[in-house]
Amino acid sequence: MSNPPLIPDRHTECRILALLQCTHALTTETDRLAAIIAELLGIDPSDDAISEAVWNSESPATALMFLKGDLPHSGERGVQ
Repeated sequence: MSNPPLIPDRHTECRILALLQCTHALTTETDRLAAIIAELLGIDPSDDAISEAVWNSESPATALMFLKGDLPHSGERGVQ
């Protein structure tokens, strides 16, 4: 038994494709900006603090708190 298609028609498919293209572009640009932030800080772009600040923060203010060390990032949780 197969599942019914999630996309009901061609019009909806085109709209979803356009949104996915925008999402892909924004993700790519976010990665580029994260690399610039990491370069400014002299840390690796894959550092946990960059990940928390760029991808997991609810706001720019929270992101800055991660980068300043005011909030623990995932690599520090549970470490005393």
